[in-house]
Amino acid sequence: HPSHIEMWWHSGNGRPEEIRLPDEFGRLYKATISPTGRELAVLTRNGRLVVWDLLRSVERYRGEIGPAEMDMNAKYSDQGETLFIYSPKGLRRWDTRTGAELPIVEALRNRHVVSIDFHPERPLAVTMCDNRNVTVWDTITWEPLHNFSPNSVLTEARFGLENGTIL
Repeated sequence: HPSHIEMWWHSGNGRPEEIRLPDEFGRLYKATISPTGRELAVLTRNGRLVVWDLLRSVERYRGEIGPAEMDMNAKYSDQGETLFIYSPKGLRRWDTRTGAELPIVEALRNRHVVSIDFHPERPLAVTMCDNRNVTVWDTITWEPLHNFSPNSVLTEARFGLENGTIL
């Protein structure tokens, strides 16, 4: 068990930068960088979410997410204003400006969310659950707009680059 978690990346100044998470955070499970490149969200095996400001090398906020599970993942919304954690227990989300956890998307409570993606130009998201049901959501209201179950086996659902096609 390491005494700390080390993560290295190249910042805009061309030299490697380092983040050290203390032992209290436990082992790193997953990490994702915001679309702006300013934040790093880390999920730890002992159930913590830690968000770092990469420009100032300081912790912005943290939250308790429960023990890491297989298939738990994190993704920022397309503009980076919301951080989503999806897992077999559903979809949780955080406001990246305040660090506050937002209300759960009720339609996805206790659903095994396998993937989530965001439309680059419109307030839409697409999710796929373990039953391979694909849903397109209005991300302002979080109301489902379309549901379908593809005939082929999918591992994730993503928006294409043209016309909002779902791949």
